[in-house]
Amino acid sequence: MACPIDPPVGTSGGITGSLSLLPRSKIGWRQGEKKAQGHIQGTFLEWALEAFSGYAAVDELYEGPYCVLSAVDNRQYKRVMYAVLDHDPIHDDIEAFLGRLKTAVDERH
Repeated sequence: MACPIDPPVGTSGGITGSLSLLPRSKIGWRQGEKKAQGHIQGTFLEWALEAFSGYAAVDELYEGPYCVLSAVDNRQYKRVMYAVLDHDPIHDDIEAFLGRLKTAVDERH
């Protein structure tokens, strides 16, 4: 009895084609730029800090070539602020991020 060496072409082998008539999704291709920054620094920040507990957890997350610095209200589990970097964070990046967080908290309390 012989065993096939190559997998058959089709559902268990190579791609035969796409049946979707819709164009590819463009979600996530473009950064929000100035419009998104306005929401983050304005309305969203007001909402996140309206009942801020005073306890923040700060962390970094690597997603491909990007690093996301994020600050979360540790008691209410609300994201307060974040920053996306296209490089590994250095001391100055972290210090600037924490400085913006402190300024935002000081302005509202």
